[in-house]
Amino acid sequence: MNGKKERGLATQEKALTQYLDSLLMEIPETTFDEPVAELQTSTEDIAEVVVEQRVADVSDTATDISQQSAAVDATRVPDDTPLWGKHPFKALFFNVGETTLAAPLEKLGGILTECDEIKVMPGNTARYLGVILHRGQTVRVINFEHLVAELSGEPLSPAGGELLPPNRIILIEGGRIGIACRHVDEVETVVPTDVRWRSGTTKRPWYRGIVVAKMCALLDIDALLMILNEEQGQG
Repeated sequence: MNGKKERGLATQEKALTQYLDSLLMEIPETTFDEPVAELQTSTEDIAEVVVEQRVADVSDTATDISQQSAAVDATRVPDDTPLWGKHPFKALFFNVGETTLAAPLEKLGGILTECDEIKVMPGNTARYLGVILHRGQTVRVINFEHLVAELSGEPLSPAGGELLPPNRIILIEGGRIGIACRHVDEVETVVPTDVRWRSGTTKRPWYRGIVVAKMCALLDIDALLMILNEEQGQG
């Protein structure tokens, strides 16, 4: 029995990893050959100015180059990027199975460790592990592995398969919903230009882009909540 369970868990984690990896490949690497060429030309011009003009003139030119560089960086961030992503933001990195995900810290409400107190509620879909009581409020706990599988249209495992139990619950929507995860890594500041953003698509809106340095998916918590609230409204 233990052998079968371990094989089932391994299959589920592999399926989740493969699915999220496929998401990371959806966004092509953006190149900026022309702006870079312009900056290189401008740099050569500055070298000539240093020789031929006063220090004050060089200072003014350097300021212009800095502004050009900022403009190039700005082109990397799509207009429809969420407000929280248009400036440097803190992101929490955490693990679902063996996959690392990230979420903007300002959209999170805390982290719980009382995972053994989750109570299964009859009639819940596979999206939820159950509920937990926190500070007098009922928290619906998302089974994120099942949610991703459902949104992908490909079940992680046959019915009745078991998943590794979560070690942490990340609170969202004022603490009314929690994301079950295996491990919380760290909080880091992310610069908008360090993200390969998705733009102009309604497919998988909860997946906002890639944090390039970590090569992990960046979650859009507001879009995720819309999906969950739509399900609750239909139920």
